[in-house]
Amino acid sequence: MTIGGQNFQAGCSASLNGVSLAVSNCAPTTILASVPVDIVAGYYDLTVTNPDTQFGVLTNAYTATNPIPVITAVEPMTWFNTIDVSLTIHGNDFRDSGAPGALRADLNGTSLLTVTYVSATELRARVPSNSASMGLGAYTLNVTNPGPTDPTGSLANTFTIGTYATTVTCGGTILGTCADAGGPPDDAVVGINGTGVITIDFGVGQGITDGSGYDMVFYEREVPGGGINLDFITITISSDGTTWYPVFVWDGNPGGVSGTNIDGYAIDGDGEAENEPVPASVLYPSPYPGTGIAIDIGSVPSPPPPGNYHLVRLEYPGGTDAAEVDAIQPFY
Repeated sequence: MTIGGQNFQAGCSASLNGVSLAVSNCAPTTILASVPVDIVAGYYDLTVTNPDTQFGVLTNAYTATNPIPVITAVEPMTWFNTIDVSLTIHGNDFRDSGAPGALRADLNGTSLLTVTYVSATELRARVPSNSASMGLGAYTLNVTNPGPTDPTGSLANTFTIGTYATTVTCGGTILGTCADAGGPPDDAVVGINGTGVITIDFGVGQGITDGSGYDMVFYEREVPGGGINLDFITITISSDGTTWYPVFVWDGNPGGVSGTNIDGYAIDGDGEAENEPVPASVLYPSPYPGTGIAIDIGSVPSPPPPGNYHLVRLEYPGGTDAAEVDAIQPFY
């Protein structure tokens, strides 16, 4: 930084809103100084102080800006306009400090909720459900760092809001209304007991594929106070209705669960226990509805071959309590 003025004395000092600058030279009309690399974005008053304690101030003399954020990816890339969804935003040069303004993100101008800074390369946020301005289709994601000039980075067509229809069939011992197992999570739960089987068909080409991160979510019944008590249940997927691949087996026997957001509960002191308490803070998405077990089908004990699996089957492997199913949703 070069500071111009008059009556500067050798040995002078300079600061920006109290942040000291490294002064390398004080000539009568020119000062050479360095601004700290980690200075917070904002507008700064410059103060120069001579050794005789006389000083001068120039208001709004210096503007520090944050970098323009770079967005590289978002997870999930597609969701449904019936519930809030938690997003993980990946990129570079995210910042959470500076003034005026605050770190924020939007989809085509609709603000995301609870934007949380995780690191310079990761943010978390929520897409609001049932927003009048959030119709079906592809959206551009914008992230704005705080501070002067509103530095904003964008990634076009990075997130899609869609809808889907499911066909649900039930057999054996079912508690409740079979159709309630379809659609988005709504706490309308179907129980499976004995020989009970629920099959959800998303339609050919509209099912579950192995992508980046989690690929599907199984929602259980929410218990009072939040979270779930996970019942014994087996979940398999198929592309043809003949060959079925297990992706989640919670039956009291070790080795049936991996690639989920609750892996730690499968290997804790009581293993795969029936009615295993799992808090909402662990479940997907948090904070709402917070009853989902997210599954990466490429990381399960025996991953299925690549493909699109539009059929999901839920069965009761035994136990003392009926398995409870709220919904299954894919990450397209």
